[in-house]
Amino acid sequence: METAIDIRRTGAQSIPEVCRLRQLCYWEDFYFLPRNVMSQSAEAQALAKWLEEDPGCNRLYGAFAGDRLIGYANAGWGEEPHEIEAGAAKAVELCNLFVARQWRGQGTGLLLLQAAAQDFARLGAEMLILSNWRSAASNGFYRALGGRLVGQQRRTYANGEQVVDFFAWQMDQLLHTLEQRVAPYLCGSAATDGLCKNGPTESGLR
Repeated sequence: METAIDIRRTGAQSIPEVCRLRQLCYWEDFYFLPRNVMSQSAEAQALAKWLEEDPGCNRLYGAFAGDRLIGYANAGWGEEPHEIEAGAAKAVELCNLFVARQWRGQGTGLLLLQAAAQDFARLGAEMLILSNWRSAASNGFYRALGGRLVGQQRRTYANGEQVVDFFAWQMDQLLHTLEQRVAPYLCGSAATDGLCKNGPTESGLR
C-alpha cells in the first residue's frame, strides 16, 4: 500500500518534533564532529527566535507521513551572500535539511528542497546557497543536484580538521533540475497529495 508524504510549510507548532529529529539526524550524519552540548530545549528556543525575527522570510517546511514529522528544511534570505560569491544576486540560504533515515531514498529531501526553492523564487530569489560538511554523505546529495562549489572553509577541532563546502545554484536551473528529479516519485493518483513511499531510489539523493 502506498504511503503519501505531505510536504508543507509549518511553524512553531512543529518545533519540538523538528528539534528531536534534528538531534537524531545530526549526530548520525555528522558523526565525525565533536559532540556539542546544546540541549534540545536550547535548540527549540533558538529556532523559535529565528522564526520570530522575520516570520515572513524565515521559513520552516515539514515532511509528514500522516501526523508524523519525517523530515524538515528551513531557509531564509542569505545574510551576506557576497561572502560566498562576489556579485551574488538576491540569494536564499538553505539552513538545514534533514530526513529520518528510514524515509530516505524516497524523494522526501528533494521535495523539501523544491518547496523552499519555489517559495523563495516567488519572493524574487535568484540564487540558492548553502554550506555542507565535505565528509557528510549529504554532500553527494547536493553535488548530484548540480551544486556549484563556490568556496571552502577549513575548521579545526580536537579530533582533526574538517572542510565545509559552499554550494550555489541559479534558481531557475535548480527548479528545472528538481522538477525532473522529483517526477519519478510523484503518486500517479490525483487523489493523493504528496509522494509515494514506494517510489524509485537514486544513489546520492534523499
